[in-house]
Amino acid sequence: MFLILTLLLIGIIVTKYIHDLHKFNYNGRIQQLQSLNSVVVQESLKQKEPLVIHNVRIPTEDLTHETLVSRNPGYIVQDQKKQVLLSTLTDKDVSHMVFYKNEPLAEDTGIARELDQMTKPFDTKLSCGKTCSLSVLKGPAIIQLSQNTHDTLVLYQVHGHCTLYLINPKHAEDIQGKPTDQLQKWAHKVNVEPHLLISVPPNWFYFYESKGPMTQGVIESDTYPTWVYNRLR
Repeated sequence: MFLILTLLLIGIIVTKYIHDLHKFNYNGRIQQLQSLNSVVVQESLKQKEPLVIHNVRIPTEDLTHETLVSRNPGYIVQDQKKQVLLSTLTDKDVSHMVFYKNEPLAEDTGIARELDQMTKPFDTKLSCGKTCSLSVLKGPAIIQLSQNTHDTLVLYQVHGHCTLYLINPKHAEDIQGKPTDQLQKWAHKVNVEPHLLISVPPNWFYFYESKGPMTQGVIESDTYPTWVYNRLR
């Protein structure tokens, strides 16, 4: 009987957290914060709105492609079942290259630890499954539409610039099946520059485009009650 009651309680808790995960702010707009303060961040997250936080820095500042390559000579990037020399980023004969949300690259270059520490203000006692990855783009590129299926999604601009488009889940039917060049009228536009941190609420859609070289940290995490569910959807 005790086991049955325990499992029933766990089921209720998991169901509640999953239900809360799907709630969103129908009128959500971008909040601007000037510092990464734990108390302010946790209070702001309750509004289920995108957060744009200014003046956020990590020890490894302004990590250009040249710096990334020089600090990791001969490094081979494992990306989408392909092996690519990191030095391709500085090869003048290669005009376009995309490493998207690459976890080994963040870990092997030491950036993952810095991203993990930087985003502690977003963690709670129930946070789990945290991953830190790097997106490194060379040349004009568009990262196609994605939906945040995690409790926490943080984008941190390490180097370069891009234009980020955030779309409220209330427009899910409006944007279904449309190419990115037709989605901007439903999107909140953010001009992303170095040291800017963006928190994307659960279930919000996003895509971005860059015209030049850029490096971006991507931090995702869940909670114990939602971890399995988020992995399956």
